[in-house]
Amino acid sequence: MNTINKFLFLLILISGLFITSCVDNDFDEPENTFNIDSSNIINLSDVLDMLNPNTPTLLDDNKLGGEAKYIKATITADDASGNFYRTITFADKTGALSVLADRNELNAEFPTGNLIYIKLNNLTIASDANLPRLGYGVESGRLQRIPDILVNDFLIPGGSGSDSVIPPTEVTISEYKSNPSLYYNKLIMLTGVEFTLDYVGSTFADPDNSEGPRTINTDIQDCDDNSVIVRNSGYADFAGKTIPAGNGTLVAIAGVFGDVLQLTIRDLNDINMTGDRCDGSGGQADNEITIQSIQDRFYDLGADNVQEGFIKGIVISDRNTGQVNSQNVFLQNGEDGILIRFSADHNYNLGDELQITVTDRELSEFKTLLQINNVPSFNVILLGNTDLPTPKELKVSDILADNNTYESTRVLIKGVTLNGGTFSGNVAIDDGSGSINIFTFNTTSYADSPVPSGLVDVTAIVSEYEGTPQLVINGVNDIKGGTTDPNGNDGESVNQDFENLTDFDNIDFKGWMNIATQGDRVWYSRSFDGNGYAECEAYQDNNSNTEAWLVTPSIDTDEKSTFSFESSQAFWQHQGLSVWISEDFDNISDANWVEMTDARIANSNDEQYDFISSGDIALKDYFGGKVKVGFK
Repeated sequence: MNTINKFLFLLILISGLFITSCVDNDFDEPENTFNIDSSNIINLSDVLDMLNPNTPTLLDDNKLGGEAKYIKATITADDASGNFYRTITFADKTGALSVLADRNELNAEFPTGNLIYIKLNNLTIASDANLPRLGYGVESGRLQRIPDILVNDFLIPGGSGSDSVIPPTEVTISEYKSNPSLYYNKLIMLTGVEFTLDYVGSTFADPDNSEGPRTINTDIQDCDDNSVIVRNSGYADFAGKTIPAGNGTLVAIAGVFGDVLQLTIRDLNDINMTGDRCDGSGGQADNEITIQSIQDRFYDLGADNVQEGFIKGIVISDRNTGQVNSQNVFLQNGEDGILIRFSADHNYNLGDELQITVTDRELSEFKTLLQINNVPSFNVILLGNTDLPTPKELKVSDILADNNTYESTRVLIKGVTLNGGTFSGNVAIDDGSGSINIFTFNTTSYADSPVPSGLVDVTAIVSEYEGTPQLVINGVNDIKGGTTDPNGNDGESVNQDFENLTDFDNIDFKGWMNIATQGDRVWYSRSFDGNGYAECEAYQDNNSNTEAWLVTPSIDTDEKSTFSFESSQAFWQHQGLSVWISEDFDNISDANWVEMTDARIANSNDEQYDFISSGDIALKDYFGGKVKVGFK
């Protein structure tokens, strides 16, 4: 009988509920039925002349001459995207201004590009945090919004027309910063600018913040390192979109808050940054090149950089095992592959399909393995996740004869014998045509797994080290066939207790896997009342989600099909523990797991620290052959 004794679980899993909604911000264009004598129209420059930077000014009869006076202007920004809040920005040929109105979806009546008439009588003009605005009175030193009920008394739709076109003013960052008040509320265009690397690849704002959507100030700069803030609301419909890497143009409304200059875009159409960055990197190339052409460029021409363009490929290396450097991926497209080394740690998973701009990236060999080096993360577009390329069936002699052709690709070698105790270090494989090593770092998650005996089939990635071909596997499931068991029982049984361990040491048995898949808590050893057990809990854990797996070695269901364990609970929060079984385990995320729902697990009705038997579970009811069981 297979027995696994005494588990204590104190798992607190917190899941977030996200409610999203879609708002149609496209409205029928308002009909212009408003006519007014031109003598009652005031240019914006004249209105701005009434502004006292230090004192709010009521636009009463003394200011306006006793008659109703209006601004006629073009709307340059509305609230359609959510980046402007209850605000309309407008301009004529003499100046620009904005008005505060206490109404949502102002764009329904006052869309960008249309004319607007604004009745000035009884409005107030003030420097609101140093930005000129119109509003309805002042309270506690701040300009107030026009009440919703009065909005249509002061704001009148003007429809569209040939006189409503106001193009953005082209300006440089240095020009804007040297005389900012000249541009306040204006629609401006900056050219040759790019978001700083502190923000590239992140989102414009934080719409999913646990405390509510969070506005973020980002920075753009020109090639002379002049910079200015771009302010993005957490409520904007593009808040969760990724900030682009390239260089180009940005259109925005110029503004200020206090003494901080800032720009506000209307939507993502205001950003066109597809060119190379100032240092020649970044942006997204528009022509696809092949991995083979890059290899030919290096091996035939001796080139030390990559030609202009982008490559596509599928990640064939598993970052979760620790076998491949955290900055590296093996990328394969068709029958060609190459090692990509990023400028920082990446988060790409096995099977991710990537598009990578590689223009002028370093092309070199590391320990004689060809690589594209120092690729920034913002050069990458994640296209999705897909099936791995089918490995090419080869003999060892094929790889030894022409390693450069096959390096960084998946291969299948059938009918081989392995020479080694565990996978740590070099394990020689021999198929009768030749011998080649599988290399595994001793820190890799499967390094201490036993090497199977007998004839096996090996799926591996072809690599090279200092001129010697070698293979890399993603895990023990890349080896099919043979027999093995960490306890010397040819994979027939697993019998494990948790006695005589040191409290709070991570569980680290030979052949077992102990890994955190959310958060950083894992299973560790404890004892209570003379009983040793494995424990997992989330007490005082700052992570929003905690999930840890403890996975057994392989169990041969054909020989020993009964499985049992004991579990206990304390400080109950909810049923956090579950037990799963897989017949194709390679790593936790890719395995096909089936929950073992017939296993009795301690619950809130059981006394704290009382160990409850799971009962005998027939593994053959789930799978035949070799399986692994995971305590999640």
